[in-house]
Amino acid sequence: MLEKAYAQSLEFNDYTISADINNSLIMVYKLLKDYPGLLKCIQERERIIQNEIRRQPDMEQMLHLDFFYLYVSYAEYYFAMGDLPNAKKYIQLTDKYYSDRYFVNKLRYYEINKAYYAATEQWDEAIACVDSLIIGYRKVDYSYYNNALLDKADIFLDMEDYERALPLYEKALKANDSISVSIYNKQVNFIRNTHATEKIQLQTLRFRYYISMSVLILMAVIIIVLLIFSILKYRINRELRKSERKMRRIAQEVEKVNKVKESFISNMNNAIREPLTEVVDCSLALASDKEFTDEQKNRAAGVISKTATELSQLINDILDLSRLEAGMMKFQTAELYFNTYLEEAIGTASVNKELQINNKLEQGVNYLIRYDGNWLFRLMKTVFIPVDEVPREPLRILIETNMVKNEIMVTVYNSIFITTSPVQNIVIQSEMNRMLVEHFGGAWIVNEEYVQFTIPFV
Repeated sequence: MLEKAYAQSLEFNDYTISADINNSLIMVYKLLKDYPGLLKCIQERERIIQNEIRRQPDMEQMLHLDFFYLYVSYAEYYFAMGDLPNAKKYIQLTDKYYSDRYFVNKLRYYEINKAYYAATEQWDEAIACVDSLIIGYRKVDYSYYNNALLDKADIFLDMEDYERALPLYEKALKANDSISVSIYNKQVNFIRNTHATEKIQLQTLRFRYYISMSVLILMAVIIIVLLIFSILKYRINRELRKSERKMRRIAQEVEKVNKVKESFISNMNNAIREPLTEVVDCSLALASDKEFTDEQKNRAAGVISKTATELSQLINDILDLSRLEAGMMKFQTAELYFNTYLEEAIGTASVNKELQINNKLEQGVNYLIRYDGNWLFRLMKTVFIPVDEVPREPLRILIETNMVKNEIMVTVYNSIFITTSPVQNIVIQSEMNRMLVEHFGGAWIVNEEYVQFTIPFV
């Protein structure tokens, strides 16, 4: 990465940037002990210095520090390679650019000189350099100071001056112990501080987690409440729509009932008023002073009797209809043979009437039903009355069975119930027949062609 950065810095032709990156590369190669790479970087540093001087000759006086670093680097390289003559050469060159103003330069200068003097067994010079390092390192870094003590002890050891070497070793070892303890304490304090910080962060994260969970739970509750509210609202709206439709149907039924009631009252008014008018007229005529022949009296009496009978029958039908509608009609239900009542009703209806009967009931089988015999006979008797129209057509009766539903179907064509303009007593009788048939589990159908009723059989 540094090599790429250095190559790119050369493109900008900026000496300061290139020199800084080159210094970093020299330090890296020195730590890695990559001596070929180190030499290449040092030579590259020398090249860019020379290029800068050629480009700006007056810069040479300002590059003393750069020359110092360059020659120190050369000296360190050759010393590491064991080439002491070349190392001495570059150490001597550093003397030209050495200055006490820069503390780091001073320490580095004494380091390389100490190493060279110790290697060449110039003990006094080496000890002098180490003493300078001890004084310098004591001010800035205790670990480097301790290393300088060990270097001095090593020099005394090489000089075989054990008396002076041993106290220095002891002092250095104690210093190492104190440094280790200090480092340990610092590490412990750092770990404690880190633990406390992480604990606070964990508590903060936990608190945030609780808040987030509370918010999520609250949102879930709100969503559930809204969902329940929406469902309830939907159900209420649905029930309201159903109620509205039901009310509309009821209103339509009420309107229909009102119309039927008005029609019924109107028809009943005519059905009762006209016969009563005839009765009153005949009664008034008989009660007057006029003289009537026996034939006229008999005719008037016959009109009164017939009209009274019809009115009585109409009133009885109305009362029976009311009982059926109220569910108060009492029936005498029993097990009966349908065939017997059918034959009796047909026999009664065939008097002075033309009938066409199509009986599809199985021959020799008596169909057992549960019915009220009187009402059954009355039902068939009223249905087997032909319509009083001209030209008169015969009454056609079809009797058949539905074995799937276990019922007898009686269909009558040209019955009085299918007239286009039935009188009030026919309407009442039709309604009574419908309610009677449905009470015993059958069906009553009236249309423009026929009237049909069904009777379940056992």
